[in-house]
Amino acid sequence: MPNYLSADFRKRSHDFTAQWLAKVEAVGEEGLQGQDLLSYRIFVRNARDALEGERFPGWMQPVNQFNNPATLVAMLGSGSSAQPFRTVKDYDNWLARAGQVPALFEQIVANMEQGMSAGVVQPRALMEKVLPQLDALIRPTAEETLFWNPVRTMPAEFSEADRERLTTQYRHLIESRLMPSYRRLRGFIATRYLPATRATDGLTALPDGAAWYAYNARQSTTSGLAPEQIHQIGLDEVARIHEEIRGVMKQAKVPRQHAEVLPLRAAGQALPVRRRGSAAGVLPQPNPR
Repeated sequence: MPNYLSADFRKRSHDFTAQWLAKVEAVGEEGLQGQDLLSYRIFVRNARDALEGERFPGWMQPVNQFNNPATLVAMLGSGSSAQPFRTVKDYDNWLARAGQVPALFEQIVANMEQGMSAGVVQPRALMEKVLPQLDALIRPTAEETLFWNPVRTMPAEFSEADRERLTTQYRHLIESRLMPSYRRLRGFIATRYLPATRATDGLTALPDGAAWYAYNARQSTTSGLAPEQIHQIGLDEVARIHEEIRGVMKQAKVPRQHAEVLPLRAAGQALPVRRRGSAAGVLPQPNPR
């Protein structure tokens, strides 16, 4: 498992992308058509976008409640994800890959420390959700962890010698390498990073955050429109739909008490409800978080 969060990895990734973009653009799209032309344009666009995105320090925020290398490692090591555990070689491959996890976790801490210094940190509300995720993975013995699943389900055709060797090596890996790394990462987040997190949310609160958000919007929508323009499209569409609904309600002679629901929904207010056998109450709006 490479240290994909290191400065060296980022540089090599940049060099690789820049090199191949230059080669492909030197060939050009002249003479291409159909799927070949589409593939060319997709490759060029993706490569240019990747190079443009390097200005934004996402690497300073390697952990959040959705994207957490610690949970990725656990999924891989549990035997329920992309890492295969069918042959003895598969098991040895994971030993080698998982042996790199401590260095990866140290890089996570180093990157987050740089983010703390640069004012590029996660919202507190998100990081508070990371701690219980880590707590669910940290266990006092190897047998209690997700990483023990491959040992528990080891194929019956493995020789007794391989079974004994792998069991011993996996216990050592989990208890002496992985769990200490998980505990250190958890301790760093709880005692040092969490106090440095921000009360704000959204990228615009970060340095160069507006441009960062606009870049992400382009990646998500394949549109060159500014985020404000995209948002306005949504507002205009909601207004159009509401106007059509009002027209239909008027034609259908919907009772006034039902017609009043629409402006409440548009304003994000709680909805009045009446349950059978009870007085009218209020149905709260769902929490957008």
